[in-house]
Amino acid sequence: MQVRVLLDEGDILNVLNFYPAGSFDWVVCSRTVQELDQPWKVLERAMVVGKHVAVGFVNHGFWLNRWNMLWHGHRIRNEVYPDPWFKSRPSNPVEIGDFEDFCQTVGAKVTRRAFLAGDWRTPCSFCPKLLAGYAVYEICRAG
Repeated sequence: MQVRVLLDEGDILNVLNFYPAGSFDWVVCSRTVQELDQPWKVLERAMVVGKHVAVGFVNHGFWLNRWNMLWHGHRIRNEVYPDPWFKSRPSNPVEIGDFEDFCQTVGAKVTRRAFLAGDWRTPCSFCPKLLAGYAVYEICRAG
């Protein structure tokens, strides 16, 4: 049986807490972790509710973001982040290194990872912490 739960608004942690352990094969968090108040709680619960968790996020360590901050003194504005900071949602920028540290801290096992270049289509295998614009991880509980 295939079950899909889509959330456009609401408290994802409350929804995840509604389901018992192992309720889903996959929990997908695409461009959500940076918008959460307590991302660690959500991902920890997602690893209980789902056998696998896919996490995708914009890599704020991407070279163009760093360059823009250094050269212009403010965050980049582009198709992904078109609004100035004062008109945008609260955000907790995440970088590849920070996410890998998070996984170690909470005991998450990274089973697969993929990095995409700044165009979000081309695979990026060289120096992804600097050259990847988007990262996708598959994680699960260790053990």
